Amino acid sequence: MALKKIDKLAAYGVYQMDMDAQTFDDKLRKMMRLPDSAESVEKAIRHARKLGLCVCVGLRYNLPRQTMESWISTLKKAIELDVEIDAYSLHVDPGTLLEKMIKTGVSPPPGDGEYEKQMYLAAYNLLTDAGYKAVGHDRFSRVE
Repeated sequence: MALKKIDKLAAYGVYQMDMDAQTFDDKLRKMMRLPDSAESVEKAIRHARKLGLCVCVGLRYNLPRQTMESWISTLKKAIELDVEIDAYSLHVDPGTLLEKMIKTGVSPPPGDGEYEKQMYLAAYNLLTDAGYKAVGHDRFSRVE
C-alpha cells in the first residue's frame, strides 16, 4: 500500500486499517504471487502505526511450503509491529490460480488437518503469551 494513501486515510480521520499481509516470509509471498515484499508491508504498517492508526493484519497459515518456523516468525513479526491479528487457515477455492498450481504440481498442497491444527495452536499459545486475547475464532487483540 502506498504511504501517501495511508497519509490520506489518517487525514480523513480513519481509525483502523486492515491489511491482508498473509505472511512476512518473502519466499512464500513470491510463491503466492503477492505483489510486494515483506519489507514494504512492514514499512506500511509502521507508517500507519506512527500516524496513530490501529492496524489489523490478516495472516494465513497452512500455506503450501510453509513451515512451522516460518509461521512462528511471521507471528513474531506481527507481535513486534503491535498490530491486531486475524489468523486464517488457507482455503483453496475451486478455479483459483492456486488450485491450478496444486493440480499441476507447480505447488504442493497445504498441510493436512493435523498440521493446520498445530499451526493454530502455535499461534494461540504465542499470541496469548504475548498479551493478546482471542476475541473470535481467528481474531487476536491487545486492544481493550
